[in-house]
Amino acid sequence: MVEGTSRAAVGLAGVPGLAAASTEIEAPVALTTGSGEMAYTWYSSALIIDPAAYERAHPGSAGLTALRGKAVAAGPGADGFSVGDTVGVRIGDVDLGRLPVVAAVPSAIGGGASLLLPPGLVPEDQLAEAPSRTFVTLAPGAEAEAVTTVLAGVGTIRGLDDWLAADDAARRATSTGVLLMVMGLGGLYALIGVVNSVVIASAARRREFAAGRATGLTRGQVVRMVLVESSIVTTIGLLLGALAAAGTYVAVLVTTSAVTGVATLSVPWPLVLSMVTGAFLLTGVTSTLTSWSATRPSSVSLLAARE
Repeated sequence: MVEGTSRAAVGLAGVPGLAAASTEIEAPVALTTGSGEMAYTWYSSALIIDPAAYERAHPGSAGLTALRGKAVAAGPGADGFSVGDTVGVRIGDVDLGRLPVVAAVPSAIGGGASLLLPPGLVPEDQLAEAPSRTFVTLAPGAEAEAVTTVLAGVGTIRGLDDWLAADDAARRATSTGVLLMVMGLGGLYALIGVVNSVVIASAARRREFAAGRATGLTRGQVVRMVLVESSIVTTIGLLLGALAAAGTYVAVLVTTSAVTGVATLSVPWPLVLSMVTGAFLLTGVTSTLTSWSATRPSSVSLLAARE
């Protein structure tokens, strides 16, 4: 994998020692579907590709022979249009008008570009500094070191596994950010609910704490007892939450297995561990402070008030 700019990627296919090279130039694009009052425009990404090279680099994407001239293909992240539709395309200040969708590649579970464009459709000055990535394959018998030296002058070189790992990390970071935003409001309400429940439960047990102290428990022992109880309740809540999430995990495994042939599940463990730690800290600190406050009056006065 060679990452650079579209200008630098020109001529990569002619580098001695390469059996194949498939360059994909990425560009932001404004897409419009529908017409009149039903017209809808949104922003996405497009790849400018060589159809034949793209098919070799991406097995299973055959059927792009019609992608030439003023036409587009639905990419792996296409949504809202398919083969036979027309879609308005604008890249930068260049309005390409409404173009027919003449082909499509299989949708990817991880998304991707919405459109695939043939070379020559977008003016070169619009793509001069656009980012590009080129999948290269060494020819049999080629000296890898010599070819790598030439490619290093074009852009950043990564092994395919390294590039996939970096792409996975970037997508995971985006997914985690979205997840945090979605969870934010719900988490705030849950935080308020948990604090209220712990405070009310501990405050209502003043006389129970007093009875325990009257039978020989120290104030510290009562507070530790409440802390242990809150930890047990928190553990049960987390286990029930994990059980509820297990259904989603099973659905993810089934879906990825059906789409890619390999069951895949990526759990954001740092986020999960931070949530678990935060839950124990929240209930532990709240129960400790509340029980310490509830045991401040003397046990004799509380028991006398009970009589």
